[in-house]
Amino acid sequence: MRGSSYHLGAAASVMVLAFAVVRERNAAAAGSTAMGVVNTAVVGSGALFQPLVGALLDLGWDGTSVAGARLYPPDA
Repeated sequence: MRGSSYHLGAAASVMVLAFAVVRERNAAAAGSTAMGVVNTAVVGSGALFQPLVGALLDLGWDGTSVAGARLYPPDA
């Protein structure tokens, strides 16, 4: 669990840096559009990675379920 918090922190810091770089590297007239593109990429990447995380969890699933809900071991 500890390693995943490090990855989340790295991803969040990259997102903040992306917003800062986009703001600084674009003209004021195009700034809002550029920020919107970055925001779309941030939200879209979350949507794209959900199936990947689900597939990775399924690889580690040992078949345990409670009331129809899958229980994954901590190492999955």
